[in-house]
Amino acid sequence: MTNWDSLASWWELEIVTDPAYREDVLPLLGDLVGSMPAGVVLDLGCGEGQGARSVGGTVVGIDSSHVLLRSANRVIPVVQA
Repeated sequence: MTNWDSLASWWELEIVTDPAYREDVLPLLGDLVGSMPAGVVLDLGCGEGQGARSVGGTVVGIDSSHVLLRSANRVIPVVQA
């Protein structure tokens, strides 16, 4: 199993700044969550919280990377798991 903490800097440099992520992935996530009933949304594999920020509402982030959770915790409550 890969230690995601060792890949966190790559994720933040490559994926967070990738226009395709903003243009393709985040709108799909918004469509999916927008069709769900109101309530708390668990963002499994939340990374640095980019998806949670795009969705809004009450989101709790869950990730295995302590490094990425530190970034996500600036905007949402997080759990390391």
